[in-house]
Amino acid sequence: MIGSRPRQRPSKSVRSPGPFLHVDFRSTRPLYLQLCDGVVAAIGGGALQPGTPLPSLRRLSEELGVNFHTVHRAYDVLRQDGFLFVDRRQRFIVQTPPSSTEWTQRSWDAAQRRLLTEGLARGIGGPELTRRIRNLLRELTSPTPGGGGVAK
Repeated sequence: MIGSRPRQRPSKSVRSPGPFLHVDFRSTRPLYLQLCDGVVAAIGGGALQPGTPLPSLRRLSEELGVNFHTVHRAYDVLRQDGFLFVDRRQRFIVQTPPSSTEWTQRSWDAAQRRLLTEGLARGIGGPELTRRIRNLLRELTSPTPGGGGVAK
C-alpha cells in the first residue's frame, strides 16, 4: 500500500548454541556487527571456549532470519580479528583471541577513539563517559553471576 510504513521485524535470538547470538532488526547497527559483538561478548564472558564450533553459516542465517552473506561477513571479521579459525571441514571454530600484546595498540586506540568521539558527538560529556566506562568495566569484570563478565 502506498504511504504505509514497512513492517519492522522484531529482535531475534538463537537459543543454541547460546543466547549470545542476538540481532535487533530495528537497530541502526549493522546486523553483521551485532553478530560480531555477541560472539566476542560470549568469548569474553566465558560462554564460548576455545575449540567450540559455531553454527554453520546456513544454519545460523536460517535461525536468525538473516541473509547467509551477513553471517559470513560476521564470521570473516571475527576470523580476521583472531577470534575464529576455519578448520579442514570449513567449520568456524573459536580460538584463543590474540593477547593485548599481539593486538596492535593502534587498533585498540582507533576503536576507543571512534566510540568516545561518537559519545561526545551525541552530547555525552567527558565525566559521564568516564562514569559509563567505569561502570561497564566493573560489570564486565564482576565475578558475580549477574555481572555476566569475566572474573580476572
